[in-house]
Amino acid sequence: MATKMQGKAETEAFVLHPLAIVSMAAYYSRIIDDATIDKAPKPDRVIGCLIGNTENNRTDIREIMTFPYRLKGKTLDLDDGGGEETWNDYISDGSDMKVFESCRNLVLEVNGHSDIHEPDKSPSTGIAAEQSNKTRVLGWFSYGKEQTASTNLAVGSILKKRLKANRFFFVSVKDDIPDNSEVLPIALYEDKGASFTKMKFKVEADIAEGVAMGHVEKMNARNNGEAPMVGKFIEIQNALSKLQNRIEVIKQFLLEAKSASSSGKPLKRALLRKVARVLNQLPGADSGSADNVFMQNYNNAQLVTYLSVATKMAASMATVLQKTKVVSGGGRGGGMHDFDDDDFDA
Repeated sequence: MATKMQGKAETEAFVLHPLAIVSMAAYYSRIIDDATIDKAPKPDRVIGCLIGNTENNRTDIREIMTFPYRLKGKTLDLDDGGGEETWNDYISDGSDMKVFESCRNLVLEVNGHSDIHEPDKSPSTGIAAEQSNKTRVLGWFSYGKEQTASTNLAVGSILKKRLKANRFFFVSVKDDIPDNSEVLPIALYEDKGASFTKMKFKVEADIAEGVAMGHVEKMNARNNGEAPMVGKFIEIQNALSKLQNRIEVIKQFLLEAKSASSSGKPLKRALLRKVARVLNQLPGADSGSADNVFMQNYNNAQLVTYLSVATKMAASMATVLQKTKVVSGGGRGGGMHDFDDDDFDA
């Protein structure tokens, strides 16, 4: 799509960030899982808003925002989401996202950028001047079963009217694709009101986003399809459950021992001493011993880290000096010069 800007033809760029894609997939999976647990009908698809900004003829779709709604075919009800929260609890001021905008400006300030400014009041290409360079709702997405264009246009018109947007985009993500497919089932359109215009886009990640996506890529699912982190939490939960059972046994024994002592019955002194030794090892809430142990371990870790860095730097310096000696001594007529006291005489 070509536009004219300041008398020069330029191509408008559209960028879909991986974080937005992952958020769409996570949202869809969560809704399907909740429906399975609640034994409720599974929706054909889920919808939400696209969050991003437009600057220097480039549109970035960075995140998504979900909201309560009721969707049936072409009918979209934004005022009755089936719960206590409504549309206005999420988006209340047209398409401007004040929270996202303040966070974006804070990130720019931390990174030392000085291009934080008020939006240009002059007309901009294809985008309202007051919305350029602002984090806002750029459009909406549909994740799940593919719908007809007329259905998507009807739903999009309701959202577009509520958001008071002059320009609106639509991202369609299909879930019925083969597992071995190497093509992203994603399409980007611009909503023209009566029809969709398909747009070219690229997937691009910022530096921090690339690091996060790298960790996600290295995660391997368990045999039952769950993420590795789920397995770790299950193991922790099982360990705490076993610990809770043992605590209940000790508590019951102490209650019985107290009752026996009150009635004059003999007590199992050896067993009581073993229980006392276990309980004495537990840190008291107001003794500060837990904090002392933590601080000691923390200081030890800091010291080990410092010594490791110092050792590595010393080894690196030794390597550099060795290479410098080889280079200086290997040239024509070269050779390292040994300094003596006469070299420093005035």
